[in-house]
Amino acid sequence: MNLKDKLQSIGFSFLTVLFIISVIFIIVGLKSSKINWTFIIIGIAILVPFFIYLIYQSFLMSHEAEERGELYEAHLHKLKQSANRIPINLDKAIIQERYRYQTNTVVRGKAAAFNEISGHGHHNEETVKHTSCEVTFKVNYNNEELTFGRTINMGETALRMQFYIKKETILYIDPFDSENYYLDLDFLED
Repeated sequence: MNLKDKLQSIGFSFLTVLFIISVIFIIVGLKSSKINWTFIIIGIAILVPFFIYLIYQSFLMSHEAEERGELYEAHLHKLKQSANRIPINLDKAIIQERYRYQTNTVVRGKAAAFNEISGHGHHNEETVKHTSCEVTFKVNYNNEELTFGRTINMGETALRMQFYIKKETILYIDPFDSENYYLDLDFLED
């Protein structure tokens, strides 16, 4: 653990203790026989560094996400410039449709209880079907047959239509590492 991690750990522990102390001050101020505004104000004042830390962390996380996105874009741009380009015939794609079901509660409270009692408990839930396709391409590269795949959140019919319209795309493979590749399916996002 380096110095930065240790300092962050100490700082987080300190802010946690401050948060607990401020909550105690606020509770004591509210629970006294007459509301003690002095304790409440002290508790709120102690909470200020905690909220500043939370705002700082959210800013830091959004900034790191932007940096990761920029690094990925730079890596992708570099890969596209230096990689071997292999045309892929989209008609030869192997597509396997997959389904995932998710149950959501749509009725709660008294109405849900009445549905359960009356034997219509199935009205309290809604099943949502998510469709995705596992797309696989087989490519001959350097006297080897390589298999590349990707999961696409789209139904099989719509995906085949998109492939039929586009006909061909490019597979970018790093000439020194065939594990480093990029299959250009950006046309599906339009």
